[in-house]
Formats: sequence, C-alpha cells, structure tokens
Amino acid sequence: MKQATALWLLLLALTALTTQASTLAAGMIVPLALAATFIKGQVVIDHFMALRHVAGILRWLVPAWLMLLLGLIAYAFTLNPN
Repeated sequence: MKQATALWLLLLALTALTTQASTLAAGMIVPLALAATFIKGQVVIDHFMALRHVAGILRWLVPAWLMLLLGLIAYAFTLNPN
C-alpha cells in the first residue's frame, strides 16, 4: 500500500472517530475533536502539502497557524454565553 493511501485511510479513521465520539461522549468531544484535528492537520501539512522537508519559516508558520486556530476554538468553548 502506498504511503498516501495509508495516510488517507488514517484521515478517514480519525474523521470517523470524531463523528462517532460526538454521538457518544458529549463531555469529552471537544478535546478529542481538537486533538484529532491537530493530527489530521499535521498529516496534511507534512505529506499532502509537502512541507515536511521544507526549511525555513514555512515549515513552522503553517503548523503555528493550526495551533493558533485550534487554541482559539478551545478558548471559545470555555467562554460562558450567559
């Protein structure tokens, strides 16, 4: 099996995991979904965007953006809407 196919299957499995978890465990879904999203994002960044072997700022800028975005989403879930 090619590496791209295995990574695609990993992405599908992580998506299925978060989808199923959202119906089963409402309390832990946000951390689980954010962790799965981070893993999926890193796979896409490293392999499908081919930034794994890039030197310089691009190698760290895109994952830093992903971490910032996920951090802001996690923070938004801690806010009290009332």
